[in-house]
Amino acid sequence: MGADDEATRKNARALLANTRIKDLYEHPLHKDNLQKLIWLTTDQTQYAKVKDWTMGQLKEFLLTKSEAEIKGIMYGLDQRHDWLCPKVDEQ
Repeated sequence: MGADDEATRKNARALLANTRIKDLYEHPLHKDNLQKLIWLTTDQTQYAKVKDWTMGQLKEFLLTKSEAEIKGIMYGLDQRHDWLCPKVDEQ
């Protein structure tokens, strides 16, 4: 997927940066067996720490926190959305 121009690209990045983690988790693009497995294996205690964060806040956390702090939340994240972080980082 690609934007037609820089203004559209910038707008898409802003929208992504403002998207909440819980919105992606609660409204996945695909509700298949893989998504069901992800829901079953997501650490709910760690998820509770990050669910209200935006993707922009997640980006900032990943860029500024220690490995130990990142490991403290990583099992609370939906692994299907790993591809989003680099896109937010391009702002």
